[in-house]
Amino acid sequence: MKFIKALVLTGISILTLGACQATTSLQFTSSTTPDVVGYHSSEEMIHAFVKANRSQLVEEAAQGEGAHLSTVAQVLGCSGQQQIDFTSKIQGNYARIFTQASDMEVSEKLLSHRCL
Repeated sequence: MKFIKALVLTGISILTLGACQATTSLQFTSSTTPDVVGYHSSEEMIHAFVKANRSQLVEEAAQGEGAHLSTVAQVLGCSGQQQIDFTSKIQGNYARIFTQASDMEVSEKLLSHRCL
């Protein structure tokens, strides 16, 4: 819960500075520094995030690193070495996760790699 509050505060701070574009439920400072704000569960956050950022996630998962992939890891409770392990797992399972899968299926596969 502390992490979600931190995300909300970060999003609000960025909004205050006028550096981000707001949508109904997602706020992004740019295409390379994503923030998820306004959801009550990690499932909701991941589903919305995948829907809005699938192309970036696909690219970053293939590379094994990136801001969007790190955001997913954080929402799933990964920190420190767990984030590194998470991104490695996602890269190693790239085809199984992203090939011919709907946004919802991708979300569910990412959720199965929770660190909590």
